[in-house]
Amino acid sequence: MSITTTIRTIKSNLDTRFRLMALCLALITAMAIVPSADSRTQNKTDRHINSNVAKYFSPAVADKFNRMLALFTTAKTDADFAKAYANAKIVIPVLNQELSNKLDDLNNQSREQNQRKISMDDVVKEFDGIFGFELGYGVNDIRPEFFIKTNELKALAAKTTGNLDDQFMAYRQIVYGSSDLHNAEPIDERPIDYSFVCRTEICDGSTNECLGDNKIFNFLKKSQEFRNNALFSADIERFRSAAIPSISEQYSNTYANSRKSVVEEIKRILQSNFLSGSERKQVEHVLKRIKSSSGLVKIYFDCGKQPNHCPAAY
Repeated sequence: MSITTTIRTIKSNLDTRFRLMALCLALITAMAIVPSADSRTQNKTDRHINSNVAKYFSPAVADKFNRMLALFTTAKTDADFAKAYANAKIVIPVLNQELSNKLDDLNNQSREQNQRKISMDDVVKEFDGIFGFELGYGVNDIRPEFFIKTNELKALAAKTTGNLDDQFMAYRQIVYGSSDLHNAEPIDERPIDYSFVCRTEICDGSTNECLGDNKIFNFLKKSQEFRNNALFSADIERFRSAAIPSISEQYSNTYANSRKSVVEEIKRILQSNFLSGSERKQVEHVLKRIKSSSGLVKIYFDCGKQPNHCPAAY
C-alpha cells in the first residue's frame, strides 16, 4: 500500500470517528433539551403558582415569596439552609397578612358584584404544589396561612453538605411530630403549645399535662445535646425554653398518667443538668405542690385511663 493510500485511509477513519462523536454529542444535547414528564409537570405547577402569586400579592411581596423559595431550592450547605429558614420566618407572616387582606378585598368586590365568595378551599388549592410549604387553615380556621412541610425540608437538609440543618430538622420534628396531620407546621415566632410533647393516643391535641411518660424529659435531653448547634441555637433555645412553663403553670392540675410516674419524671428532670436556676425552682414548685396537695386544690391523675373522674377537658 502506498503512503498516499495509507494517509487517505487514516483520514477516512478519523472523519468517521469525528462524525460519530458529533452525532453522539447532538443526541446527548437533544436529550438534555427535551424536558422529562416530571419537569413538564413541575413547569406547569410553577406557572400555575406564579399566576396566583401575582393575583394575591403585590410585586414587592411576590418577590419576597419567590426569593424565599429560591433560597431553599438552591441551598447547598447547612449554612445556606439556615439562611433560608431565617428568611422564611420573616417572610411567612408578611405573606399571611397580605394574603388575608387580599382575600377580604376580593370578597368585598364579589359581594358588590353579586358574585360567588372566594372560599378558603379555593385559595388553598391555588397554592397547591409549592416546594417546602403549603397553604392551610390558620387561626380559628378562618384565615389562610403558609405552613412548613417538615418532611420536604428535612429531605432537603439531608442533601446539603454539613449536618447542622439535619440535626435541627430532626429536632423540629420532635416538636411538631412527623405524622401527616402534623407534617405542615407554623414557622413563625408564635407561642408554642407544649401539648406537642405529648402527642400520644392518650392526650393527642389536648392541653392537659402529660408528664409521666418521659416525653418531656427526653425532649429536654435532646435539647441539651443540640444547644451548641451554631446555626440554629436560637431556634432550639426558643423551643426548649417553652417546655418549662408548660410543666409549671396552666397544665398542673390534670395529668394523663399516674401520680407515681409523674413524680418520677419530675425527679429525673431535677436530677439532670438541663435546667437553669430559675427553671429548677419552677419544677421544684410543681413537685412540692403535688406532694403537699390538699383538698383545697384538686389534682387529677390517670386522666388518660380514667377520663370520667377528671375535668371536662378530658
